[in-house]
Amino acid sequence: MVQFWRSYPMAKCFLWSFFVLLASVNVSYAQKTWTGSVNSDWGTGGNWNPAGVPSSGQNVSIPNTTNIPTVNGNYTINNLTISSSWGGGEVRVESGSLTVNGTLAINGQGILRINGGELLHQGSSFTFAFGNYNAVRIAGGLLRTNATNFVINSGMEMSGGVFEANAGMAVASGKSFTATGGIVRVSGHLNIQSSNSNFYAGDSLIVNGRLTLSGSTNFYGGNAGIVVNRVAGQNNQLSGNWFTQQAHVVFNPSNPIGTNLTSISSSGAQFRVGQGTVVFNDSIFVGSNATLFADSGTTTIAKNLQVSSSGTVTNQIGTINFLSGAVFTNTGTLNAGAGQVNFGGSVVVNNSGGTINADSSTIVITGDLSTPGTFNPGTSTVVLAGDSDQVINNDIVFYNLEIQTAGSLQANGNITVLNDGVIGDSTTIDLGQNQLNVQGDLTDNGGNLAVATDRPFVVAAAAASSTSILIEFNEALNATANNASNYVVTPGLTVTAANVNGKFVTLTVTPAMSSQEYTITINNVENLANVAINNNHIKRFGFVLITTPSVQPADFVITTATASSIALSWTRGNGASVLVIARRAAAPTNPSNGIGYTANTVWQAGTLLADSSFAVYAGSGTSATITGLEANNLYFFKIFEQNGSNSTAAYLIGDSNTVRSRFTLPQQLTMDAEVAAVSDTSCSLNFTRGAGSGVLVLARRGSPVTAVPASGQNYNANPVFGLGADLGDSTFVVAATAANNVEIQGLSPNERYYFAWFDYNGEGVTRSYLGSAAEALALHTFLRLQLRFFLEGPFSASADSMKTQLGDLIPVQQPFNQLPWQYGGAEMRAVAAADVVDWVYVQLRQSNSAANASADSVVFEQACLLRSDGWLMDVNGDTAFIADITRAGNQYAVLFPRTHLPALASSPLLFNGNAHAYDFSNAQSQTISVAAVKQLANNRWALAAGDVGASEDFTIELADVLAVWQSRNLVGVYQRTDLNLDGQVDATDRSLVWNNRGRSSTLPE
Repeated sequence: MVQFWRSYPMAKCFLWSFFVLLASVNVSYAQKTWTGSVNSDWGTGGNWNPAGVPSSGQNVSIPNTTNIPTVNGNYTINNLTISSSWGGGEVRVESGSLTVNGTLAINGQGILRINGGELLHQGSSFTFAFGNYNAVRIAGGLLRTNATNFVINSGMEMSGGVFEANAGMAVASGKSFTATGGIVRVSGHLNIQSSNSNFYAGDSLIVNGRLTLSGSTNFYGGNAGIVVNRVAGQNNQLSGNWFTQQAHVVFNPSNPIGTNLTSISSSGAQFRVGQGTVVFNDSIFVGSNATLFADSGTTTIAKNLQVSSSGTVTNQIGTINFLSGAVFTNTGTLNAGAGQVNFGGSVVVNNSGGTINADSSTIVITGDLSTPGTFNPGTSTVVLAGDSDQVINNDIVFYNLEIQTAGSLQANGNITVLNDGVIGDSTTIDLGQNQLNVQGDLTDNGGNLAVATDRPFVVAAAAASSTSILIEFNEALNATANNASNYVVTPGLTVTAANVNGKFVTLTVTPAMSSQEYTITINNVENLANVAINNNHIKRFGFVLITTPSVQPADFVITTATASSIALSWTRGNGASVLVIARRAAAPTNPSNGIGYTANTVWQAGTLLADSSFAVYAGSGTSATITGLEANNLYFFKIFEQNGSNSTAAYLIGDSNTVRSRFTLPQQLTMDAEVAAVSDTSCSLNFTRGAGSGVLVLARRGSPVTAVPASGQNYNANPVFGLGADLGDSTFVVAATAANNVEIQGLSPNERYYFAWFDYNGEGVTRSYLGSAAEALALHTFLRLQLRFFLEGPFSASADSMKTQLGDLIPVQQPFNQLPWQYGGAEMRAVAAADVVDWVYVQLRQSNSAANASADSVVFEQACLLRSDGWLMDVNGDTAFIADITRAGNQYAVLFPRTHLPALASSPLLFNGNAHAYDFSNAQSQTISVAAVKQLANNRWALAAGDVGASEDFTIELADVLAVWQSRNLVGVYQRTDLNLDGQVDATDRSLVWNNRGRSSTLPE
């Protein structure tokens, strides 16, 4: 063998190359088949047979398996085949990228899903198995293919992401590309083939190439943004059905200045714009029974339009802009609908069946108009609005015509206007031997009609009286105008005489005219050059028999007034309209019959009548708001029913009830209201007035003021709450004043009251109130307090009262500024000590129950004096004294004597018609701590004596007993250990504390 290799070196070289090539083939093109035996991760080697993750240059086959291969990393392979004979193999790209350098084939029921990441197909072949399911599904990420034979042979769907076909794409017959979202980019030919193929554009479609929509196919643009950038030499052919809703579509040519074409030309093809916009930046051909249909959107054709071969352009209520020329020929038709049609160039309606149905649209033409074909005027308005000279080449009939040409208008045919015509102020008209016949109203803003034509024509016709008609021609006439037989007036009138005066002719007719429209037909009337008017020249005019209305408006009222406006309303009378006249400071003048007044609801902007009156409203409505008024001024208004207008105007005058007046409000109001004083039944309020006549003050108990005073009336005001006018919900007027303060009486104690201020101007029917409160305020009235209780120590059974033995030992300053009370009040006794038992510290606690009346709920506290009969009085001796509570709620009284246990009332204070009262002496249950009281003679209950310490546990204990013992035999003293309050500490006091040991009073913490 060794000798063989030595003898045949060439053989050795050949065999070595063969083995290297064989090894290369086995490695580079080894087949990898997905098993999914481990999990769904593409990058797990155990999921493949043979084991290992596919690498660049390897072929990958995905059959149907349990675990679907999912790409979440970056991988490159050679060929990818997704297939299954029964259920469908599947690949999912979630993140990262999968690059396929060769063929990508989806066979059987295979599925490719792109949910994220990228699938980059670099090869030239991407094939689908024929079927009726969605083989490719894109929800996110990117699918890009360079395939030159990319044909959707089964379904493909998108809900998001991006799809790029870099060498064109096609949708096979009967198949669908369905994008409900996402972006589609096609470089090359987008070909939607025949036999019911469907294409849904998603969010965005960009085609850099031609677009073919074959017959019996459907393109659904939805709300997408669509751009078709056609390449040179390839026309767009739209032979199927194009539907968009609110899409924005642009067709761009390959050469903006060259010959380009988009064709809509297959039998039955339709291109519907919907509510969006479509811009054709190239020329458009519509033919072969096809339709370009603009529902309500905007369609713009930048270059030439040709509609031929039974093609139709139909506008419903949208706008169509033809920026260049437009030709309708060979039964090509424009149905203008009820929208707007704008021609930026010349318009040709060819006599070989071209038709424009103007319908009820507005048609603007800036070029020449040639209409040897059919122009049906409908009820449209045609505007000739060229920037220079324009030409009308044929006889034509318009409904409404506006000539706004910046240069001249040359008519090479007769112009008939069935309704109204308007001539612009800068337009020159050259009719030559042709006729201008405006059958309705003709407005010549530039005054150019006199020399517009060699033929006479009628400028205006109107009734001079019920039996006389005045006709104005554009030039003077000869004697033929005196021939009554040259005029026919219908319906039902006979011309008995005709008299010419220059260019005016007066016809006398019989019988008298009634309120209707009449038509004059004129023949054989010549101008001074013996040139006759066109045959059967027609002019229409309306005759209105003007009668004065007989019923004036009713319920003429002023509803609201502000600083700069006044609102009026009324019920209509029997005229055709109403006129409202206004004047400041005095009643306005009356209108004059035969004069029309231009009204404006802005003050002084309407017609000025005598004595500074202005027309402020004219119309058929039932209300008006007059604005631009000045603050703090009185305005008067009159209203008149009206028939006719201008020289025929007739007003119903003489009804004195039509005058109304009202002041406007001040421009600005800041009340700065404050409470100056409050008692239990009254309060004093101060405020800063505005610039009005006065201020109305409203008050309400328990709830905010919501009522609003009605302008035009005064209200009875009374400072005693409840006696003034009630505006509803018990809201009372307590003041109507020009002052800056008010004192209100008759309030209930311990109640919350709400107040609101309304500035006003004027008196009586002229009064105007501010529409909302200038300021609002609330306060709480105090309560008058009456409390009664007894102390065990000084109680005398025989007198059924308490002894007043301390006398002048009672200090002038309250003694509770120490433990356990720590009350810092400055109360000083102002009554004789001989009438006083002792000082007592009182609290009112606001709570929903006695058990919750803690120290945190104290809303009032005061040091008071106790009278011998048990009534508590203030330092001035009043047994019904004021407690300045600032909020509503139940109050519970707490008593703190110096030498006895404290007590908390078990029930809230109740109003007895004079004061909020509570009697602790009636029963043991009057306090929540029954151990704190003792029953004495005469069925009196009194607070137990003996609590003399600084502790807040309020218990009579050993310390109290010792304190009394240790201060024994003191005489002439004011001491807490003096329990019977006789000025000395002795055995009586020791007996009281000893007998009450263990008693206590519990107060909520």
